[in-house]
Amino acid sequence: MRRLALIAALWAVPGFAQDGPSSVVAPAGLLEYGVICDVDIEGQQPAPDTESGSLNIIGEAEEVDVVTRLVPAELGLTFGVRLGMQEGAVPLAGRVVVEHPPLGASGVTRESWAAELLPGGALVSLYSFEAAHELVTGRWIFRFEAGDEVLSEQHFDVVDAAAVPAVMDACFDGVPIS
Repeated sequence: MRRLALIAALWAVPGFAQDGPSSVVAPAGLLEYGVICDVDIEGQQPAPDTESGSLNIIGEAEEVDVVTRLVPAELGLTFGVRLGMQEGAVPLAGRVVVEHPPLGASGVTRESWAAELLPGGALVSLYSFEAAHELVTGRWIFRFEAGDEVLSEQHFDVVDAAAVPAVMDACFDGVPIS
């Protein structure tokens, strides 16, 4: 089973978005965050520090469909962040950390995996709701850490689908599918 997704791909980095309740330390920059209605999975890679034990690999073409920090607890939705790094910076090896309310049989609240932020590139870290036990409401936090330093942090609130009609309309024509 796979829940988390990772893209470590090179994109042109046009600029850094800095609005919203996020924290970013240079040279990392928050390019975008929000909900992706549908992702195409290209493969998997092992990720032992995750609930499922693996990550989905998705293609470079995935874009955020709805910029929001409110995420409906709805099967089929994916949400997360895209970080960038300016040209000429030194590559950063680190970890993506996702903290969330307890889920799964073990009640896991923290998942993480190794990632690298490259100059002129982007790192996309996502979570896809693929099973009913993952639909836990509450605060979800995405971080990128290098060593002991948190270079980026973005908060999301996962809520009942009815509370976010704009996302439901964009992704499902307003009809819940859970």
